[in-house]
Amino acid sequence: MTALARRRVALRLAAGRAVARFVVAAVVYGLAAGAYRAVSGSTGQPPFAGVVGVTVVVAALLWLLCDRIDRLAARLLLGEQADGYEVMRVLTRQLAGTLPVDEVAPRVAEAASHTTRQSRAEVRLWLADGQRWSRSWPPATATVGHGTTVQVRHTGSSVGEIAVEDGAEPEGLSPRDRRLLEDLARPAGPALSTVRLTVDLRRRKADLERLTAALEASRQRLLRARILEQHRMHAEVAARVSPHIATALAALGEGRQARLNTGAFETAGLAAGQALDELRSIARGVFPPTLFEVGLAASLESWLIRAHVDAELEVPDELPALHACQDLEACLYFCTVTSLAQLAGRGASRIKVAVTDQPGPRLRIEAGLLEAAAPEVVEAMRDRIEAFSGTVLSVVSTGRLTLTAEVPVAAGGPS
Repeated sequence: MTALARRRVALRLAAGRAVARFVVAAVVYGLAAGAYRAVSGSTGQPPFAGVVGVTVVVAALLWLLCDRIDRLAARLLLGEQADGYEVMRVLTRQLAGTLPVDEVAPRVAEAASHTTRQSRAEVRLWLADGQRWSRSWPPATATVGHGTTVQVRHTGSSVGEIAVEDGAEPEGLSPRDRRLLEDLARPAGPALSTVRLTVDLRRRKADLERLTAALEASRQRLLRARILEQHRMHAEVAARVSPHIATALAALGEGRQARLNTGAFETAGLAAGQALDELRSIARGVFPPTLFEVGLAASLESWLIRAHVDAELEVPDELPALHACQDLEACLYFCTVTSLAQLAGRGASRIKVAVTDQPGPRLRIEAGLLEAAAPEVVEAMRDRIEAFSGTVLSVVSTGRLTLTAEVPVAAGGPS
């Protein structure tokens, strides 16, 4: 409907309402004058007080019957179109007022259904992430598959669309109903734009809450892992180093008592040397001193030998892009050995590790593993990789765990 046509309809409605109110006022005045003549028997002018009283009554009636008079005038002037215009008028007034955000889309869909006299209508909004958000009327019905749609725009950009099913008519909506639907879409634009912004903000809030919860869970896992590693380290030192130190101290005590007993001092030196060797072995498990000298492949092979883990390595001896970033190389090393240790500890079979640096550093681990153990291995790797701004690309766990991860070359340390 053009702007000129809308102005004509508005003028017709305004004129019709004015005429209807005048007719009501004239009827009341006429009834009052007739009653006055019948009671008084006089044909002269009624008293001033009577005129004022009738005027007050007319004003009160016009105020009380205002909506009914307007609807009657619209019905007489517009016929079947009156219902659609009334629904649109009420909804537009509510949209300009304080209609709650959560009710806007359902009410617009309801108004579209009533205005076009169709059984189903739907409001669809295009969100910032490209997804579609919709509300239907009636609420329990499915979305409108085939029907007539009109665009909803605000400040020149598309916000979404209003769709109604075409019903039983083969030609679809009538031109009048489509014009009514287009008239409804215009004032709905600003309100539905607010709804879209609200939905986007709520989704972002939910995403942030999920991310915060995931980060907190990851932090708790890292704290638990650190505590377990500390306990493991203490236990390993107590089991492998402390006995040698105790032997050395005992030998030194015997040497002092025996007045420079050479054999006791030799025993103490031997025990101290064994304790030092064990400490070096433990230290290599914490951080291999040869990692930056001989590279990732040799360091992983050395770890497999020390840990007695049977695994197949596909790691090139030369990884220039990876070796240029030592923090990243250390990250991949510890991701690998942490995962291999957990896999071996859970009885994994046919373990295979592959590392490539083209087009970016990628770590791929495959192993036969029980389903119940897979989540723990994946979480341990995910925490360490994401600490270096990396991404776990895929996890397939159907009897054989396959995990692929990628870490950016530019990573200079934990983020």
